[in-house]
Amino acid sequence: MKKPYIHILENNAIAGLDIKNQLEKSGFIVKHDPFTLELNSDAEFPDMIISTTGIQNQEGFQELKGLFIKTQLPIICVGSKLDDVTLEECKGVNIIGKFVKPYDSEDIINLIVDYFNKENVILQREFVND
Repeated sequence: MKKPYIHILENNAIAGLDIKNQLEKSGFIVKHDPFTLELNSDAEFPDMIISTTGIQNQEGFQELKGLFIKTQLPIICVGSKLDDVTLEECKGVNIIGKFVKPYDSEDIINLIVDYFNKENVILQREFVND
């Protein structure tokens, strides 16, 4: 199984780098770019996104949101607030976790490891049943 690729869209450099470093230690391929996510044919498509809740205020969010809804790419939201308005703006997106700052990055890492362990089990079952 290939190593999962996780893209971090977190404008807080310290928080983003902390998560990135811990994920890399856990064996994940990680890119931390607080403002851009290249989803062109030349770029590798991520297996998961960790995104700050402020992304919905950035230019291009509606295009990304449409792509996230279409692909159902798993997303973890982190931010200083996760109110009903913020969550409503992300309706239809496959949010698998929400963390309000200050959060323990270990909790995020554990969620990601558990998620990919479960996905691996599902893929193995589908392969055996084929």
